[in-house]
Amino acid sequence: MSDPRCERFRELASVFVDERLEGDELLAFEGHLERCGECRLFEAGLRRFRQVLRAAASVEPLRRPPAGFAAGVTARLAR
Repeated sequence: MSDPRCERFRELASVFVDERLEGDELLAFEGHLERCGECRLFEAGLRRFRQVLRAAASVEPLRRPPAGFAAGVTARLAR
């Protein structure tokens, strides 16, 4: 991965995945993506990572235990 184009690709990959890359930069990026298997894998991995983050964000947080729960457990353990 010493190719400077690949290094630049990795800098722009997030912007590309977010669909915010435009103009000549977008065309050059897509052209590089067509030619470079390593960068295609990198971009696909970034997309999968983003999907995992979106899925995690939609998970409902755990509820807090009711007031006095810890004290009740401690009291029971002491018996």
